[in-house]
Amino acid sequence: MLVLLSWLQEYVDVPWPAHELAERMTNLGQKVESIRRFGADVSGVVVGRIEGSGSHPTKDHLLVCHVNIGDRDISVVSGAPNLEPGIKVPVALPGARVVGIDGPVAVAEFHGVKSYGMLCAEDELGISDDHSGVMVLPEDTPLGSDVAQLLYLGDAVIEFEIHPNRPDCLSVIGLAREVAALTGGTVRVPKPEIAKTGEPVTSLAKVTVEDSDLCPRFCARVIRGVRVGPSPLWMQQRLRAAGVRPINNVVDITNYVMLEMGQPLHAYDLSLLRGRQIIVRRAKPDEILVTLDGQERRLDPEMLVIADAEGAVGIAGVMGGENTEIRPETTDVLLEAANFDNISVRKTSRKLGLRSEASGRFEKGLDPHLPPAAADRAAELLCRLCGGTVASGMIDVHGDLESSRVVNLRPQRVNKLLGTTMSVSEIAEHLRRLGLESEEGADQTLHVSIPSYRRDIELEEDLIEEVARVHGYDAIPATLPQETASVGAQSQEMRLLDQLRAVCIGAGLYETITYGFISPRHFDLLRFPPDDDRRRAVRILNPLTEDQSVMRTTLMPNLMEALSRNASRQNGVVHLFEIGNVFFPKEWPVTSQPEERRTLGIAMMGSPVSAWGKHEIDFFTLKGILEVIAKTLSIDLSVRAAVCAGLHPGRAAEIVWKDRVVGFLGEVHPLVQQVYDLPERAFYLELDLEVLEDAGGPPQAVSLPRYPAVFRDLALLVPVEMPAERVVEIIRQEGGSVLDDVKLFDIYQGRQVPDGYRSLAYSCSFRAADRTLTDEEINEVVERIKKALASENVSLRG
Repeated sequence: MLVLLSWLQEYVDVPWPAHELAERMTNLGQKVESIRRFGADVSGVVVGRIEGSGSHPTKDHLLVCHVNIGDRDISVVSGAPNLEPGIKVPVALPGARVVGIDGPVAVAEFHGVKSYGMLCAEDELGISDDHSGVMVLPEDTPLGSDVAQLLYLGDAVIEFEIHPNRPDCLSVIGLAREVAALTGGTVRVPKPEIAKTGEPVTSLAKVTVEDSDLCPRFCARVIRGVRVGPSPLWMQQRLRAAGVRPINNVVDITNYVMLEMGQPLHAYDLSLLRGRQIIVRRAKPDEILVTLDGQERRLDPEMLVIADAEGAVGIAGVMGGENTEIRPETTDVLLEAANFDNISVRKTSRKLGLRSEASGRFEKGLDPHLPPAAADRAAELLCRLCGGTVASGMIDVHGDLESSRVVNLRPQRVNKLLGTTMSVSEIAEHLRRLGLESEEGADQTLHVSIPSYRRDIELEEDLIEEVARVHGYDAIPATLPQETASVGAQSQEMRLLDQLRAVCIGAGLYETITYGFISPRHFDLLRFPPDDDRRRAVRILNPLTEDQSVMRTTLMPNLMEALSRNASRQNGVVHLFEIGNVFFPKEWPVTSQPEERRTLGIAMMGSPVSAWGKHEIDFFTLKGILEVIAKTLSIDLSVRAAVCAGLHPGRAAEIVWKDRVVGFLGEVHPLVQQVYDLPERAFYLELDLEVLEDAGGPPQAVSLPRYPAVFRDLALLVPVEMPAERVVEIIRQEGGSVLDDVKLFDIYQGRQVPDGYRSLAYSCSFRAADRTLTDEEINEVVERIKKALASENVSLRG
């Protein structure tokens, strides 16, 4: 937001120079980006009137002008083509400084005729690049007055960075309110005075709002008999300083009021409005409108337009149409001051790639109570500067508008958050400076009335921020926290996850993180049966895409897709793991937050090549990783053969902890590999971590054994359908406390082994903590083991 300091001073007293004001405003929270001088460094230029002129005695292209500068007449030689008696022009007197001349202006002699000054064009004053002729000043400009002051040359232009939540500060009056908060002064808001002597406005125009959600308010005034021409010099200069190009007095007034009050306006040529009516509606499919920038715009029904009886004449909140623009011959004007939905304006602006000063304001959300006041202010200026007559009455179409809000503020809460000791009256005074009136209630609570233009204040914390701004952040004392500091530590869950990651990374796996949303088609691709609980996924009401329409109940779809994506990029060796949440509904239909379960998923495809050659991965690769996890977490996990959906029958197993199934592992089903386009065998493991968080514990230190171990080997004939794990389970159960360890060291199937059996050889070590075991004790234990194995059809190999 660019604003002249002198313009700002019209609405509030500013007791500081520009640089000090900038520092104070920045500390208040209204950051000043820059301060620059407006226009060129011009001095010694006054207003003069050409009383007459004559030809130069020897040079036909020069004129000798007699110029009245108020206190005297002077003679000036000029070659400007637009010189006429009676016009008022800028006159640079001897000693003046202007653009394009090194040093001061001096009395010069042109072919025998002395010139006691020079008549200035716009470029010589630094206003524009126009050098087509002398600059013609308005007729009512006082003779002899300082042109630099008239044109605000040398005034400070202050650039403010306005926060998106403060659209009220995108106006000179809004910034004046902020200055008043610093000074404690009063803001002088213009009060329009309109002679409403014209016809009733309802007899001249009609307004219909078809979509009140996108247009909460639409105000219209009609001004008749206007004369379109240049706007006054002071208005043009203020617009130029704000970065707005002057066009004509009618358009300039709408831009001026927008900068002054923050409310965008638009002026229509009433004679070009077909049916003399305004209809606020959604655009028709492929409706075409040529906007004021001369571009043809194709519209759609998501966009709000301003239309007349036959078609669109403007894009609501963005830009008007060329078909109703103000022309030199315009005499009757319909003035629009409306409030449009900020989201609708933003979408329309982005879709069309069209931004304007108006859309930039509407996008941030404007005060719906502002349009009537802005319409009155613009109508007053149109009457004063364009000679128009305002029709009596205003068309004001609106629904229920938000009334004044009240937010409660507790002074003790203010002091607690800010670390201050402000009194209730001091806090109330800070708020008053911002235009926030308050009443003290019970327990010293302040009931603060929020003006409609402060749409950013909704909570008590917002008011505390306002108090802090006015009090001054540099005035808030720095204090150390009073609370006792506590030593942080990792939770059991965090330690568990760190240990899991260390094991997986140590096994050569790469961690991946995938979305918690999947497509329900994966349940079919993974061959889940119809009654599988994992099919009962929570559906998203507004999914980003169909591929993310349900919350995942397993990590398998994400990891299978990751394998597939890598395979399609010729990466055939992919070993991944993910620790993430899966989601299950607590009831059906879903009426509450789903249950979240932390889960580990491991997916492996392709065999890595090491210094020892190519190592083929298989079921036992995953089982080995699981055993390391169990040992690291001090958890007794076992596996047992099972049929698992999505896995190869006969090459899959359940993971069991205390007779509870907590996961599964195995080779991916060949048909699943096919639908995911996996070129090689893939293997998958999934483990529910929720039940394991409290299962393990820190490793327990034990002393080294003092007594020797005794080893016995058992060569057993075991039915082929019995898992080796079951044999180990029986040996451990019967071995009791003296069985130190048992290991499988040989597997054999051949001619010496009966059909339906295989030979498994186990090495058992026995040890007691308090003595050396005797052969009799060991033999007794071995006999118990044999008897228990015999009951399972397992015998010693002869």
